[in-house]
Amino acid sequence: MGSAKLRDYFCPRQLGVGIPTGCEAAVCYVRRFLEALPADHVVVKVDFSNAFNSLHRVDMLQAVSDRLPALYAFCFSAYSHPSTLFFGQYCVSSQVGPQQGDPIGPLLFCNTVHPLLLDLESHLNLGYLDDLTLGGSVASVARDVAEILNVGSELSLSLNVLKCELIAHDGLTVTGSFLQTFPRLYIADAALLGAPLFPSSVLDRAWSDRCAELTRAVDRLQVVGAQEALILLRASFSAPKVLHLRCSPSASHSALSEFDSLLRTAIERITNSSLTDSQWLQASLPVRDGGSWSETYFFAHYSYLFGFSGKYRLTLG
Repeated sequence: MGSAKLRDYFCPRQLGVGIPTGCEAAVCYVRRFLEALPADHVVVKVDFSNAFNSLHRVDMLQAVSDRLPALYAFCFSAYSHPSTLFFGQYCVSSQVGPQQGDPIGPLLFCNTVHPLLLDLESHLNLGYLDDLTLGGSVASVARDVAEILNVGSELSLSLNVLKCELIAHDGLTVTGSFLQTFPRLYIADAALLGAPLFPSSVLDRAWSDRCAELTRAVDRLQVVGAQEALILLRASFSAPKVLHLRCSPSASHSALSEFDSLLRTAIERITNSSLTDSQWLQASLPVRDGGSWSETYFFAHYSYLFGFSGKYRLTLG
C-alpha cells in the first residue's frame, strides 16, 4: 500500500521502491546520459556507509507521519523503542535504521531521504535505494555532493568515499578537492547497480566471474541429493546470478555459449544422463510447451533475455 501510494512521489528520481523494472530504467538512463556526456560534464556515483543501519529513526517516523499517516501506528509500534537482537551470548540494542529483513525497510529508507533527492539540481539525479547517481556540470555536481554531505549528516548518513566513483572524459580536469578524492573511471568501464554499461573488459570480467561461479556450483552440487541440487541450481546458481546483466550489452557476448554449456552440463550431472541436442532443446522449454523440467523454464527465460534464441528456438510461457 505504501509503495503504491508514493509511486508518483518517488518517480522519476527514486527508482528502487514501487517502480516496476526500476533497475533497468536506471541503467538505461545512465547509459544514454554517458553516451551523450558533454566534454565538461561528469557523472558521480554516491555510496553511503552502512546506510540502512545508520538512519535516525526519529526522522524515519516523522517522514512516515508526513506522507504515510495510515502506516504510522504500525511503524511507531515497531520503531519507537529499541529492540533487542541476540547474537550467541550477547544482546545488542537495535536503535537506528530499519530492521534487517523488514519488508517495508526500503520504503522507510527511501521515504526519509527522498526530500534530499528533490533538492538536488544536477541534470541527472536518480536513486536506487541508497545508491545515488548524479550527472551534470562539475560545479552543479560538486554543489549536490556538498548538499548530500550536509543533509546526510543530519540523518546520520555518511559517504563511503572509497566506493564513490567519478566518471568523466579523459581530458577533463576536475576542480574541487572533495570530488578529486573519488576514484575515477573511464566511461567505457562504467557500471551501475552491478551491470556494466558498455562492451569492455568490465563486461568480460563480469561474465567470466559468473561462469566461474557456476562451474564451482556444479562441482559442489554433486554432494547433495538430485532434487535439492535442481532446486538450488534453478533458484540460486543459474539465471538469478546473471539477471542483473540483462541491462548490459550482452546479446552477442561469447560467454553466453559457455554459460549455456555449463547449465547443460549441470543438468546432465545432476540427473546422471546424457542429453542429445534435441533433448536439451526440449528441456529448455517450459512445461506448458512440453519441457522436461519446470526448473529449466528459468534457463529458457535467461536465453531469451540475452537474445540467445538464435541457437535455441525458445517459447516462453
